[in-house]
Formats: sequence, structure tokens, C-alpha cells
Amino acid sequence: MDNTDLSISFKDKEIFNTNYFTLTRMRILLFNEFAFNFIIYIWYLLFIFGLIKTPNPFFALVLSLIQNVILFTYLLIKGISYGDLLKYAIILIVFKLYPIYSMRNNMSVSYFDVYSSIYLYIIYIFILLVVINVLLHKNYDIMKILQRDITNDKYDTGMSSNVYDTVYHDIILRII
Repeated sequence: MDNTDLSISFKDKEIFNTNYFTLTRMRILLFNEFAFNFIIYIWYLLFIFGLIKTPNPFFALVLSLIQNVILFTYLLIKGISYGDLLKYAIILIVFKLYPIYSMRNNMSVSYFDVYSSIYLYIIYIFILLVVINVLLHKNYDIMKILQRDITNDKYDTGMSSNVYDTVYHDIILRII
């Protein structure tokens, strides 16, 4: 492995390697979109299973469905492959259409539900703007930043760090 690749292994099996993963503008946008969909889906699951009673995620599901349809149209215009469009459509069905359909008997939306959805959406837009403006427009190499954070070039090689690493490594090996 050379210095430009980041590889994460568990029990001598490689789980993740940056050599197989490239981040383009479109992939970052889709990754961010999937993360937002997943958060709303967790909210939906918590609501459906009765772990939370309020706020109702129905408005957030409908709002994000509209956004996902707009993004789907954008991807279609940009000429993304049909295989990727099919994957995105399946994710739309699982994360949006099925939950909306399953909530057909619980479609009452209060002001609190709307405000909660709008606040969550504003936080999402803020994070999206930060990702686009800071990481993409300034052309940072995200994988290099991730590798530097994990391997930490400025790692303290003093006695306390070595003791910590030895103990931590020993404990992890005993657990595994």
C-alpha cells in the first residue's frame, strides 16, 4: 500500500480502501442526500414503532420526496447511467414512497411537525452548503484529509502515547 491510499482492515480482511472509492461532485451530493434521507427514515421508524409520539415525520417525508424528485430529474438531465438511476429510484421507493404510503392513516400535520421538518431541512441545507463551498470549491482532497486525520502526521511519540497505544492495542486484541 502506498502513502496515497487509506485502507481499513479488520481481522486481516480489507473493509475499506480509498483506492476503490472516488468522490466526485455528484457522488458527494448523492451521499449527502442519502444521509438526509436516512435521518428522516430513522425519524419515521421511531414514530411508527411508537418510540416518539411527536413530531410526525409525514411533512418531512413529503418535502424530501419533492426534493428527491427534483434531484432525480437533475440526474436524468446530467446523463447519469441508467443503472445508477435505477438504484436511486429503488432508494426513493424504500425511503420515501413506502413510508408515505404506510402513513396514509396518520397524515395529520401540526405546526410543530412543520417547524421540526423545516429546522431539520435548514440544518441539512447548511451542511450541504458547507460541504459544497468548503470541500468542493476550495478543491480539498477529502481522502487526503481523512488519511491525515486517521494516521495523524503530528502524532505524539512520547512515552504516554506509546503506553496508551500498547494498552489499547492489547485490549482490542483480547476482545477480538
